[in-house]
Amino acid sequence: SNAVSANGDGLNDHFVIKGIDCYPDNVVRIYNRYGVMVYERSGYDNVTRPFEGFSDGRATIDRGNKLPGGTFFYTLEYAGSTGKIKKAGYLYVNSQ
Repeated sequence: SNAVSANGDGLNDHFVIKGIDCYPDNVVRIYNRYGVMVYERSGYDNVTRPFEGFSDGRATIDRGNKLPGGTFFYTLEYAGSTGKIKKAGYLYVNSQ
């Protein structure tokens, strides 16, 4: 799903990347519309500290606040059989 609505209702509460468990050597980065990285995680696995709509980038000042609603962009890098593979896409965050 390309949507996150971390409101505790059990639906789209975090960013799920299907099949990511097959590629443990990965890095996920999420950027806001200005190109500022708001989240970065090595070894993303959908379970341990997944992206839930909170900022967790290198320059994050207040990790306790939700990101504003809107479109964000993500990059995914992982080790494949032919070397490093890079993917990118968008993600909608609902802040309500």
